[in-house]
Amino acid sequence: MIAEFETITLFRPLLIFLIVTLVGVLFFLIVIKHYRRVIGFLVAVFSVLSITISALFLYRMGVLADELNGAGDPFSFFLFLIIAVLSMANLAVYFIKGRSFE
Repeated sequence: MIAEFETITLFRPLLIFLIVTLVGVLFFLIVIKHYRRVIGFLVAVFSVLSITISALFLYRMGVLADELNGAGDPFSFFLFLIIAVLSMANLAVYFIKGRSFE
């Protein structure tokens, strides 16, 4: 008899780790006093990489769920949306705060 898999949750801890690091970057951007030490290129690259990595995880979870005849994971999709919003918020805070220092 074949065991049924309800959801594929292998990548949830990695998605949660990305959320925690994005919140840390956002906190750092809001609290920082010396703006010149933060490089906008690194904030942008980290935001794009976070979205890309979480999209690849989401895609891979869908492929695994399809191959194992399982159901999708809506919670991981919401984690992906949170990562996308936090990444955009990091970029927005960086550029808005950068204009206030000039």
